[in-house]
Amino acid sequence: MRTRRPQPQRTDARPSVKPHAAGWAIGSDEIWACVPDDRDAQPVRSLGTFPPDLLARAAWRATCQMETVALESTGVDWLPVSALLEARGFCVSLVHAHHLKQVPGRQSDVKDGQWMQYLHTYGLLSSSLRPEAERWAWRAS
Repeated sequence: MRTRRPQPQRTDARPSVKPHAAGWAIGSDEIWACVPDDRDAQPVRSLGTFPPDLLARAAWRATCQMETVALESTGVDWLPVSALLEARGFCVSLVHAHHLKQVPGRQSDVKDGQWMQYLHTYGLLSSSLRPEAERWAWRAS
């Protein structure tokens, strides 16, 4: 019988492109926000969708030293969240939800947020096209 050679342990040697990246999975009732594990004792948090909740989470993001946020939403729920985060100085990337759903095994909002944060950190997410602010105002009227 042949014995198998022990395999060397693999390390994650990818360069971190965006070390201050967060992931938010946005739903109509709640938002799951994820930061890197070393930034907070509770790196995954659930928050409400009302403005006071969003302001509290934006402040939490600042204390965790986040600079960029990847958002995933299947509807229009991301619009006020994006506007609030951009007003607070965060770089916001809207991620197409279909791209994240194609990965097997990640079917909960918590896992989606963690997966987005991981992919965004290593520059593996592509942002959706978003028109400039002038066009948003024109479309909204």
